[in-house]
Amino acid sequence: MKSHKAIVLTALMVLSVFAMPMSAAAQTVDSADRTVDTTEVQPGDVVTVTVDVTATETGNISVTEEFSPAFADVSLTDLHGTIPAAQAAGNEGVTLAYQGEDSVSVTYEVTIPDDAEAGDTFTIEGSASVDGNAADTGTTTLTVPTDGGNGEEPPAEPSAPAPSDVDTIYQGEELTVDVSGTSVGSGDILQIRQGLIGEDGDTLAATATVDENGMATFSGDDTAELAAEGVDRYHFFQSSGAEIDGSQFEVVKQDLTAESYGDVYYDNEAPSDNGVTISSDNIDLAGGSFNVTIASDDLDQDELNEVFGGAASAHGDEKIMLTVDSAEKDFDVDFSGYDYGTYNFTVESLTSNAEDTFDIEYAEAGEVSASFADTVFSQERGDYAEFTVDLQNTESATVHITDGSGEYESELTVTDSNDGEDADDGQVTVQMNTFLAGGHGDAYSPADGADSVTVDSDSESSIGDYRLAAGSYDLTVTAGGEEQDVATLSLEERSTTGISSIVAPSSADFGSADAITNGSELSEVAFGDHLALEVEASGVFTYLNDDVNAQGMSITFSQENFEGQYGNAPTFDVSGSAFDLVEDADNNRFFVTVDTDALDNVDAGDEYSVTFEINGTNNPYVADGETESVSTTVTFLERTSSFGVVEAPYQVLATDDTEVRGTSNLAPGSEITVQALKSGDFLRQDTSVEVMEDGTWTATFDFADRQVGEEFDLSLKRAGNTDAVDAVFSDTAEWETSGASEELQQRVNELETLLSETMDELEQKNATIEELRTQLNESGGASQELLDQKNATIEDLNQQLAQAESDLLNSTTTIADLNSEIEALNLSVRTLEADNADLESQLESLQSTLDEKNSTIEDQQSTIDEQKSTISDLQSQLEEAQQTTTTSGPGFTAVLALVALMGAALLAVRRKQ
Repeated sequence: MKSHKAIVLTALMVLSVFAMPMSAAAQTVDSADRTVDTTEVQPGDVVTVTVDVTATETGNISVTEEFSPAFADVSLTDLHGTIPAAQAAGNEGVTLAYQGEDSVSVTYEVTIPDDAEAGDTFTIEGSASVDGNAADTGTTTLTVPTDGGNGEEPPAEPSAPAPSDVDTIYQGEELTVDVSGTSVGSGDILQIRQGLIGEDGDTLAATATVDENGMATFSGDDTAELAAEGVDRYHFFQSSGAEIDGSQFEVVKQDLTAESYGDVYYDNEAPSDNGVTISSDNIDLAGGSFNVTIASDDLDQDELNEVFGGAASAHGDEKIMLTVDSAEKDFDVDFSGYDYGTYNFTVESLTSNAEDTFDIEYAEAGEVSASFADTVFSQERGDYAEFTVDLQNTESATVHITDGSGEYESELTVTDSNDGEDADDGQVTVQMNTFLAGGHGDAYSPADGADSVTVDSDSESSIGDYRLAAGSYDLTVTAGGEEQDVATLSLEERSTTGISSIVAPSSADFGSADAITNGSELSEVAFGDHLALEVEASGVFTYLNDDVNAQGMSITFSQENFEGQYGNAPTFDVSGSAFDLVEDADNNRFFVTVDTDALDNVDAGDEYSVTFEINGTNNPYVADGETESVSTTVTFLERTSSFGVVEAPYQVLATDDTEVRGTSNLAPGSEITVQALKSGDFLRQDTSVEVMEDGTWTATFDFADRQVGEEFDLSLKRAGNTDAVDAVFSDTAEWETSGASEELQQRVNELETLLSETMDELEQKNATIEELRTQLNESGGASQELLDQKNATIEDLNQQLAQAESDLLNSTTTIADLNSEIEALNLSVRTLEADNADLESQLESLQSTLDEKNSTIEDQQSTIDEQKSTISDLQSQLEEAQQTTTTSGPGFTAVLALVALMGAALLAVRRKQ
């Protein structure tokens, strides 16, 4: 311990620094009082002393306390929120100095020496001063009485907790317990044992001898060896083989971290921008306050005191002491005048064995510069635009924004924070609210972190009721008094692109954009599953703010399959508690999640159109009187799942990797349980059967020990319903039977298509003949040239008829081949185990249809033959007509006769058709 003389000298040094008065008129002490909790003491007692000083006005206050004789120990315990510029405490006195205060209060504790005898007295004398004007705080005398009032030596007052009052201690904390209330006596050995009271397996951890006052003290070295993790952290007291009831306590490590703030400490920065944060999450175990020492191999004690300033006091010959009185305590440092480099520090708790290290780099500041991270920053009107300013050797810069015409401009000061996660990262990202910019509110702020963006209110232009127009805005950054860089902010027109619905299993995470997009884009949703509406739109995120109905926006559900005879189809919006908004501005979209179980008056099978609309009457980015809208449909369904059964019983292979298949309308990714049961024999289930994107599911079982023909039951659990089917072990899987039937039906459908195409071709040829007949009827009295044209047309028609005959022959051959295939397929179907009566009925109906088609084709063939005969007759008559025309000379009599004849012939053919 330092001598009192050294303490007084220290105080005089401090007071010489702060002796200058705060104003022209020096202040004086208004009041100075000392209080103690007792004046009658016993050896080893701890007495609490409090000194309160009040000045007439703010000034430099000092408090000096002198002790005679010296106490066994003295410690400052409470500064009542006012930190002295300097402080010193020793067994012979206490001195504190404050700067710029109007009142101070300090509490300290003194310990009576253990060898004090009855009748001994201890005197406390002191004074307080303000700006050098002193006043006495009086004299207080502590006395060890000669008796307890009855002629007997009074018992010592306990100054330590009883063993049963110890709850939790730090590892490495000095621990004193008072066993005077137990059967443990002076000179006995008190043990700390690791384990639980009343249980076997406890082990000896530490020992202490009980003194004549019933006190047992375990040093910090003793408790440093106690386990402080897991179940081993529990301990209790024991003496002479007997456990002390209720003495179970816990040993924990004191949480202590030291981390420098301010990153690199440049010589052009203020001291308050750099320092160390000392943290302790379990500071409550230390009574809310504890002391630490700071040591450094790079600095001696005087230098440490200078670097840490008034917050520190000397501790020993090399260290300084700091008081940590909050869970996170900041201590500024000042390296002005010190060499550049990295300084390493060690922090140790005086309450436990906890310690930590930190370092601070002190460097020379270089040339100031500032620049934009990009040359062009782009965003849509109505969204948040961002631009980043990079800073070097400076914490701040000025950014000027203008539209070039002078109609809009603003000036900002951006500052890189020296605190928080992004402390001194050399960047400030500015977020610009394009909806508010132009005098509509606070439009500029830091995008994240603790950086700051300050707008010069005089520079912000007001553009009235308008919003910032689309176009280019000039950005200029200035630092160190010079323009450093330029860039462009491009504001583009907003858009509304689309809307869709996304579903996901009820068990899935659905609270973020990334989680929602893991779902499936479907237009049907089963009640209980997640549903989200994805709206793709830009230029809405500055005013969306958890309100889809802001600025003329709306999302409306309207039932499409409403069958009521009265009233209108039900509609509702997304303003209720069943809906939540999830924004994803980076991707120009937002989501509205829907609690499908909380929708009122929505039934299974209801189909709704869902429309997102922006009304230009209430939105500045859509023309007045116009709207933008996008729609989609959503159908709500009961939760159902089923087995893919062609005809009961469901056929299952008796193998070790048997599959059972089915379908479900649950959201893809949902898990259902498929159970196979034979009463009294076996129960097997697949509990993680996943519904696939196409709505199918597949369960897998090991049925290698089962026999073909053995019957059992299949059922579904957690599937929305309790579908169950009879099943049988078979050589053929259920879906293979289903596949054969489906293949046969497909071939039948192909056959019907071919017949239809053949008939269409015949009808087309007939239409060509009809067109020719019409032309002939309309060409009465035609010239020789017209007759030649008709003759050529007839020739083309003959060629087409010949092609039609060939196609018909091929079709007939194809039909015969198909008939053969159908017979073969019929034979295959008859070999199937399942009796496919319905399919055979379909085949008989199809055969009847084919017979009718063949009969029709035969009739068409007969008609074509008659047409060919008629055309042949027409050709003959045409030749005769030509001869007649040649021999008769001018005139149209023969031609008219021929045309009439041809018309009559064609009419006869038409009637036959």
